[in-house]
Amino acid sequence: MVSPSHMNLGVIAESVRWMRFKSLGGQRSRMSEEGRNDLRMPDDDELFAVVTEMLGANRIRVRCADGVERTARIPGRMQKRVWIREDDVVLIEPWDWQDEKADVTWRYEKSAAEQLREEGHIQ
Repeated sequence: MVSPSHMNLGVIAESVRWMRFKSLGGQRSRMSEEGRNDLRMPDDDELFAVVTEMLGANRIRVRCADGVERTARIPGRMQKRVWIREDDVVLIEPWDWQDEKADVTWRYEKSAAEQLREEGHIQ
């Protein structure tokens, strides 16, 4: 039989392990020294875009920063993990062989989209 003191140590160890796991943080928790979030910025072949319409079948209509309306595909790694709605700000990667289509690579949270608008990256 386990004594009560040993049982409490197990509960405490489990809660400490959980707290350590929770405190690691992710993309949202990184802050620079001036108090703003360090956001993911587009690579060479990526563009900012705003979702204008949900088309179904994992497709969306987006208005890109270069002024072009494109049909973007939500890849399988994002389906049912990242929920995209109208007026969300996303990063897209236009296809090389068909410029009016693209793939979604990232979705920004509402606070991150506000920060991008304040800094003048998107309209």
